[in-house]
Amino acid sequence: MSSNECIIPECYIDSCLIEVLLHADREHVNHQKGNGTVAREMKNKFREAFCVRIIDEDRKELDYLKEFDPINETDCLRFWKHRDKHHFMIQLRPVIENWIISACEKVGILLKDYYLPGSVNELKRISKSVASKKDPRFVKLFKDLVKKESEPVLQLKNWLEYLKTNKFNVDVNRLKNG
Repeated sequence: MSSNECIIPECYIDSCLIEVLLHADREHVNHQKGNGTVAREMKNKFREAFCVRIIDEDRKELDYLKEFDPINETDCLRFWKHRDKHHFMIQLRPVIENWIISACEKVGILLKDYYLPGSVNELKRISKSVASKKDPRFVKLFKDLVKKESEPVLQLKNWLEYLKTNKFNVDVNRLKNG
C-alpha cells in the first residue's frame, strides 16, 4: 500500500484482527481510538485517498456514516461506501467482543482453549487493552478462525482483500452480491 491508502480500525483488537487477516504491515493499519476519531482521520488526512474503516456497530450512529450508502449486510457485518469518495466502512455487528464470540460459536471454537474468557464483559476487559493489538492469544484465535472458515471472519477477509486489490476500481455491484 502507498501513503494515499489506509485501513483504519477503531480499536486495538480490531487492529490485531485486520493485521492477521491481511498479513498487513503495521504502517498501513492506522489504529485510531473511537469512531469519532476514525471519522475525522478519514475526512481530513485521507480525504482524497482510498480508505477502509473498521468499526463496531454502536448504539449511536456516527454522523459521517450519513454520507455513505449501504452496500451489503449480513447478521455479523455491514458494508458501506461513501457516495463521493473511495472511502469504505465495515461495521462489526454488534460489537467486536460479541462478534468474536459469535464467530467462534459458528465453528465450535472455545475461547477457553486460547486462555480467553467466554463472557462478553471479561473479554472486553482484555480486548480494550493496548496489549490486545499484539496479544498472541488473539493472533492464534484469529488465524484459527480463518482456518476453520468461520463465516463472518471469511466474509470480512474477502471484502478487505477485494478492496485492497481493487482500491480505486471497486465494483460496488460485486460487493452487493457477496
